[in-house]
Amino acid sequence: EIIEREIDRVADRWGLRRSLFRALIRVESGGNPKALSPVGARGITQVMPFNHKRCGLRSADDLWDALSNLDCGAQILREELDEHGDEAKALTLYNRGRLKSRQGQQYAAKVLKLTKKGA
Repeated sequence: EIIEREIDRVADRWGLRRSLFRALIRVESGGNPKALSPVGARGITQVMPFNHKRCGLRSADDLWDALSNLDCGAQILREELDEHGDEAKALTLYNRGRLKSRQGQQYAAKVLKLTKKGA
């Protein structure tokens, strides 16, 4: 499938471990490019609409395009990794933003556990 190939290509482009990016996608959307969270996160990597500008997209509607969404999610994760240097911290921030929460830490642990299993 095209999306499967693109996941690896995008991970490579942003210097992410493929297994980490695949695990993030599995936890975020189960691989569903049309996923919509109760708080409004969109697509396969569950990007919040306000992040479209961060990723250089014209509008939040561009997040419904699976390839744009993959690229935006990877960019955000890469930025958090570069800033914090720690996968658990970067994943927590990816999930919860700057809010301190146990839920974000549990999310990070779940993604990292899946990463070890090869997502």
